[in-house]
Amino acid sequence: MFADNSRILVIRFSSLGDLVLMLPMLRTLRISHPSSIIEVVTKSKFADLFKSVPDVDRLHLLKEENVTGLLRMASLLRGHKYDLLIDAHNVIRSRALSLMLKADRKVRLRKDHMKKIRLIKGHRPMAGRFISQIDRYLEITDSLDIPHPDSGTLLEISEETSTTVLEILDRKGIRGRDLVAIAPGARWPSKRWPEESFGRVANYIAGKGFCVLLVGNMEERELCERIRMDNPLVINLAGSLKIHETTAALEVSRCLITNDSAPMHLAEAVDTPVVAIFGPTVREFGFSPHLPRSILLDKTMECRPCSRNGAASCRYDTLECLTSIDCERVLESVMKILDDLPENMPGGK
Repeated sequence: MFADNSRILVIRFSSLGDLVLMLPMLRTLRISHPSSIIEVVTKSKFADLFKSVPDVDRLHLLKEENVTGLLRMASLLRGHKYDLLIDAHNVIRSRALSLMLKADRKVRLRKDHMKKIRLIKGHRPMAGRFISQIDRYLEITDSLDIPHPDSGTLLEISEETSTTVLEILDRKGIRGRDLVAIAPGARWPSKRWPEESFGRVANYIAGKGFCVLLVGNMEERELCERIRMDNPLVINLAGSLKIHETTAALEVSRCLITNDSAPMHLAEAVDTPVVAIFGPTVREFGFSPHLPRSILLDKTMECRPCSRNGAASCRYDTLECLTSIDCERVLESVMKILDDLPENMPGGK
């Protein structure tokens, strides 16, 4: 163990989903060491996420994603002496930065690359206990003999951010409506459920009297516009909200329909259940939904999983793992969540 007034540095450059899944570890550090200073090194494009993270005291932003940027970050931090350094990324760049900095103790995220490779190559279950990515991060605090209590809601939306999002909903004429969010994008096209299917689902939900919020980044705005199909109850917010504002929109939604992507983790971090559609990736990778009310939809196939992160193109050029999941199955899951949610929860959740 280390003292309560320690200085702790956590390194995790990306990605957005991983940073969200790391939050229970940060909460564990904060609860066990309330007087310590917790600092995080990450890429500058993820800065907005941490506007909703109460457990981080200082943020060090990597502005250049190259060797020069890494050396500048090392120069910035080298004068500090840390009691604990956590490499929560465990890649060449994070290990290099860790080596250049001073700390009484250094610990590193454990990865199981070989288990994943065997699963991809042989499509056999991963040997040993299945470990979620959240638990993988918590193994770090376990190694420090720090117990991890119930972390509760991990992202706290500021009043200013909530007001901003509510004003946007006001301008769209939908404030006070029951909201269902849809995040149809994903980093890789091979992880995306067909946009025509998202469109049919959005149209059906809107026909039931709900307002549908389409969320995503600027690159996904055109995709969302095609899905919207000029339905006045389907609102395209893709590219118009920052990360913390998207999170606020998800917080006031009753559920989120999503691919295996970052919005899934953002929603669960504010206790919004999800219907997650998985294609080339599998729950054994550790990134599946964890809320009891969330639902994962997939199809067992001999070719799944086909890559570590879903980046590979479908070898059969069919994407059957996704296209075989029909709209009725998705809608049944959505309605199950909506029917099970108490009416007095925030945002109708």
